[in-house]
Amino acid sequence: MTTLWDRRNLHTSPYQERFSISLAKFAFGFIIKAMESTQTAYGTTADEFKPLSEILLSDVRQKYRSVIQGNGESRKFTLADLHKQMEGLRLNSSVPDEVQIAFDTARNLYVYSWFVYRFQMSAQLQAYAALEHALGKRIESEQIPCGRGLSNRMGVAIQRKWFKAEKIRVFQLAEKRRAAQDELNTALRAFVAAEEGLAHTPIPAKQDHATEYLKNLKKAMPGLRNTLAHGRPMLFSGALTIEICRDLINQLF
Repeated sequence: MTTLWDRRNLHTSPYQERFSISLAKFAFGFIIKAMESTQTAYGTTADEFKPLSEILLSDVRQKYRSVIQGNGESRKFTLADLHKQMEGLRLNSSVPDEVQIAFDTARNLYVYSWFVYRFQMSAQLQAYAALEHALGKRIESEQIPCGRGLSNRMGVAIQRKWFKAEKIRVFQLAEKRRAAQDELNTALRAFVAAEEGLAHTPIPAKQDHATEYLKNLKKAMPGLRNTLAHGRPMLFSGALTIEICRDLINQLF
């Protein structure tokens, strides 16, 4: 069986093949170096169609972003920072390939927002699409009657307890902050009670924040997705949206 690259079909010599490979490597290296050299060079347009001369220049709005380092000093935000944000947002290997592709498209769009900032919004819309498709695959595999749309599908997932708020990193961080605040409040109440000679009043029983969080997600995410899909002007970072979609998709498979 011959292949597309079979030398007999292409009538190329070993020398020609080596030359073609070397040329391809040179061209790829040139593009990478060009992109690296323009990481701190900014274009002159924002929401307009980019001129050809500025294709590899970062969106001018990236100029105003910075990163606070461990020593408290700030530095310019770079393409590497943007890529690092998405590199860690991987789906589990058990997620179907077509969902993986849809989600990776969202990650790629986010990275390329370095050049066109509004790709952030396109990246979020694509992440919502990946989530809706993942929900559809899970619902279909279990033969559950369900209407179309992200809201209906999220409703099924929450009702059947496919989603756990405790497995969403954003919720985990919020719970840690809430626990630390409760601990501080308890200490303050005890201190004030001791100083005033009053009986210590304990903090009310812990609420079910996880259930409330999932209800809020079901209400908010379809609304935000629809706002993006209908072309309303919005502009904000999409990293958090993509991360939450990642955590939800991973729980479905």
